[in-house]
Amino acid sequence: MSKRVDDPLFVLNIGDDDTVKSLELQWKPVADHFQYDIVSRSTEGALSKRAILSDLNRIFDPLGFLSPVLVKGKIFLQQLWSMKIDWEARLPVDIQQRWCQFYEELERLRALSIPRKAIPGRSNIIDIHGFCDASEEAYGACIYIRSQSIDGKWHSRLLCAKTRVTPLKGSTIPRLELNGALLLAELAQRVSESWQINVHQFKLWTDSTIVLGWLNSQGSRLKTYVANRVAQIMDVTEVKQWNHIGTQENPADIPSRGLRPQELLVSRLWWNGPAWLESDEKDWTLNPIIHAEEELPEVREVKLVLAVTNPVNGIFKHYSEWNRMLRGVAWLTIYSKYLRKMINGPQSLRIPDLNEARKTIFRMVQAECFSKEISSLGRGQEVPRNSKLRSLNPFLRDGLILVGGRLENSDMADEHKHPVVLPATHKVTRMKFEKYHLELLHGGPQLLLSEVRRLYWPLLGRVTARSTASN
Repeated sequence: MSKRVDDPLFVLNIGDDDTVKSLELQWKPVADHFQYDIVSRSTEGALSKRAILSDLNRIFDPLGFLSPVLVKGKIFLQQLWSMKIDWEARLPVDIQQRWCQFYEELERLRALSIPRKAIPGRSNIIDIHGFCDASEEAYGACIYIRSQSIDGKWHSRLLCAKTRVTPLKGSTIPRLELNGALLLAELAQRVSESWQINVHQFKLWTDSTIVLGWLNSQGSRLKTYVANRVAQIMDVTEVKQWNHIGTQENPADIPSRGLRPQELLVSRLWWNGPAWLESDEKDWTLNPIIHAEEELPEVREVKLVLAVTNPVNGIFKHYSEWNRMLRGVAWLTIYSKYLRKMINGPQSLRIPDLNEARKTIFRMVQAECFSKEISSLGRGQEVPRNSKLRSLNPFLRDGLILVGGRLENSDMADEHKHPVVLPATHKVTRMKFEKYHLELLHGGPQLLLSEVRRLYWPLLGRVTARSTASN
């Protein structure tokens, strides 16, 4: 359809200094730069928390270019929130002065001129790099576009950034670093949707070796808080995308700690990223760091189960002689340590291994026969009134029920003052009696019982001693 000759033509003449404005963010079409027109705040009326929030929200910064400066305002507002000051209440004079000084410094951002093009010119290669970091007050993420021009020169420019203040209730630095990594993953997802590229092409960087260790760990090994956030990160990204960077080279350290406006104007690290982004990748010396799960915090403790159904009966039914069972449990303990990488390789059986195995056996026996008593003593309470152990004044030490009483004040060795309690009819108790019976060259029941009671207190010991001696 042809255009009528008499239709009016509208021509928009744009001068060198003309701008297109959206709130306080301005775009100069001729120079193709962004600028900020920070309006001086009104001095009328007293400052309140609501007025400070209004001042902070007046600055329109959708891409997060001013994140390092504005995060200081967010932290200031959070501190006011912790003071529980009403929204309309007049703020103390010193707080008003601090805010007015902060806002006056914001006016220096008028000198800021940001190129709109993240890619300066025609480019053959384009990389996207994201960085994250955290401090005790805030955590942040930022993304840079790295491109190579036709003449082979590399360029790097800030594309966008985002910050969040840390929770008032407090959190550990590794958890905050993980939240920063999650914020970066979410920001990378939004960029990939806007640029219509696969987010897996991003290269992501953190200075936290703990976060890298979590990302390389099995999710089932991690505690709930960490596991949930690692799962969210892995829904968007892949482990191979994550790399380690030194803190001094990490541009995300800037929004996590904040900068003053005059410092932001000249911060090359913020506007262009680390210097090596503008060099050939073959010259980089940065590599991912992966930590073993045993060295990481927030990892669940894994306990080795000796049998699937009933571990107590499962191990005891295979032995009928005490010394054999003791060595068998000792070797199983050594093997479990090897599987958990607590020891480097096979080793010979030593006295400490046998002592540890002995305690393990008695813990298993008592857990089977005295579970209620162990539960009560573990909570600092007395054993139930109907318990067979009540007259022994029992107490819990190193996971074992020991006999208490007035022998505590004697000069005897500790193991003689507080013998280990053994159940009357258990197979292990019987094996222990048989061991001593052989060592005593088949002595009588009274001698056998007295020898056993030097270290142990078997319930119905006389009955077991007579039964053993008569066989």
